[in-house]
Amino acid sequence: MYSYLSSIGFGKVSDRQSLDALIDEAARDRDALALVRYIAPAQREDALLEHPQILRQPIVRCGKKAAVGYCPEVYEAWLRAEG
Repeated sequence: MYSYLSSIGFGKVSDRQSLDALIDEAARDRDALALVRYIAPAQREDALLEHPQILRQPIVRCGKKAAVGYCPEVYEAWLRAEG
C-alpha cells in the first residue's frame, strides 16, 4: 500500500491538507485510529502510510492540486479552470 500512496502523491496531499484532515474519524479500525490520533505529530504521516484503512476517501488529484473526501464543488472548479 505504501507504493500506491506514494504513487498518488501522498506527500503532496499531506502538504496541502493538514494530516488531521486525512484521517477518517468514522474508520472501522479503531485501534489504528487511536494510534494515529495519539502518536507524536512527527510520526503521524508514517503511521497513516502503515494504516491506509483510516484515510478519508476519496483522495482526488488534479495536477498539483488535491482534495480529500467527496468534494464535487472542488472538482467542478478544477474542470472550469482547465476548460
